[in-house]
Amino acid sequence: AASGAAGNYEEALYFAEQSLRANHRHASTIRTMIIANVELGRIPEARRLAAKLLMIEPDFSIRRYLDNHPSGRSGNAARRAQIFEKAGLPMFGPTASQHLRSKRETGEE
Repeated sequence: AASGAAGNYEEALYFAEQSLRANHRHASTIRTMIIANVELGRIPEARRLAAKLLMIEPDFSIRRYLDNHPSGRSGNAARRAQIFEKAGLPMFGPTASQHLRSKRETGEE
């Protein structure tokens, strides 16, 4: 994450990939990889990672991230929102119908 904050996106990806080998469901690492890939112009890869993030955190939304994550209140929060949106992450989270469909699929209904 520090490498990404410093603008070293290739290095950030290298360390994030090492981190994912240890824990393939680490959401913070996946967010770092999304940011780095968008900044490097690798939008298809960022979108693939965004889909993976939504599988791990189905309720993720850019709005919730900005409201609850410490970096969501930092000076680069607007840029992060743009990056996450470019990667295809939802601004406001899943709709009620998506929640119901998801609950049906997992048998929680």
